[in-house]
Amino acid sequence: MRRRSANCSTSSTCPATLRAACPTRSRAGSASASASPARSHPVTRDALGTRIRELHDRLGLTTILVTHDMAEALLLADRVLVMKAGRIVADATPADLVAGKGGDDAQALVQVPRAQAERLQALVA
Repeated sequence: MRRRSANCSTSSTCPATLRAACPTRSRAGSASASASPARSHPVTRDALGTRIRELHDRLGLTTILVTHDMAEALLLADRVLVMKAGRIVADATPADLVAGKGGDDAQALVQVPRAQAERLQALVA
């Protein structure tokens, strides 16, 4: 059963089995105003992604991760699907996307972490 939680900070529809474990809910079960730790703290988010990838590899899982963070997708995925207007516009490996393959829509998304990496590199040069 799916139910929309009017008080959820993400305004998402959550399966009943996940509502109890939802990080936006307090111990008493009422919604809290804070965002989930994985969403609000980059160190926690990175550690969570690393742990998910470790579990994926160790258990031989097929995993689907939905994200708007292209750097996260490139670092965690074996394959990246890029969608636009509900349609898949690119299906490539992270290496292929970084190499410029995947089309214009994918490259527009890859440009963000690429530009960030260049700015970070300039700081240490």
